[in-house]
Amino acid sequence: MSGLMNLEMWPVHGPEIAFLALVVSIQLAFAIWQLVKYLTGEHYTRTFGWGVVLAKMYAGAMYLTFFLLLSMSRYLSTFLHLTTKC
Repeated sequence: MSGLMNLEMWPVHGPEIAFLALVVSIQLAFAIWQLVKYLTGEHYTRTFGWGVVLAKMYAGAMYLTFFLLLSMSRYLSTFLHLTTKC
């Protein structure tokens, strides 16, 4: 067996795969939320145009990624730890 059907890999890689699936699904949810929000408000599209609506959609997807990367960064936490020592 190979790939995802290999049951021996799930105890080791299962939580990692589940976490990645959660992150991707939340990114899609934020992107769809931003897209629907700005498409249903016609004044946004008329005022700013399609480019801004699409940019807001992509920004909505990137909110989560940006904050997750910052919170999980070893370098950022080490830097903050070293700079706050008295």
